[in-house]
Amino acid sequence: MNNPVPDAESLRRLLGKTVLYKAQRYRVIEVLDNEPSLVLESLDQTQIQSDLHGCAKRHSATHLTLRALDETQHGPSDDLMALRVLD
Repeated sequence: MNNPVPDAESLRRLLGKTVLYKAQRYRVIEVLDNEPSLVLESLDQTQIQSDLHGCAKRHSATHLTLRALDETQHGPSDDLMALRVLD
């Protein structure tokens, strides 16, 4: 099956959407145009964030950056194909 190459416009349509990736829910919060990528913010996981002195102070959302194109730059990446839009 031949999947279309994702362009910046189609990626931007995902902004604000909730997606499922590796059994975790994320929100698409940014599209990086330089090397087409999606930045995802976890809705299910947090991590402990340290202050400037290295002391654990608060929980913050986990973030992931997923490349949109495969290694050949001619098709969608496996990570992009694994996303499922929930809303």
